[in-house]
Amino acid sequence: MGKPFVVLAVRGLPTPNGCRWCGLDARSHGISHARSTKFHTWANPTTAQRKARMRARAQTN
Repeated sequence: MGKPFVVLAVRGLPTPNGCRWCGLDARSHGISHARSTKFHTWANPTTAQRKARMRARAQTN
């Protein structure tokens, strides 16, 4: 697998448990599109993504 990265949603910061590829919540995800993976279903974010998302959300508050 390539280098890990953190996805930040265009419409604000994703929740820590948002999709690994696009940041959308599982309950509203369905089949979505992301540049990195094209069409995909919801996938668990990595531990590094969860931590980075929590830090980013803490800095905005």
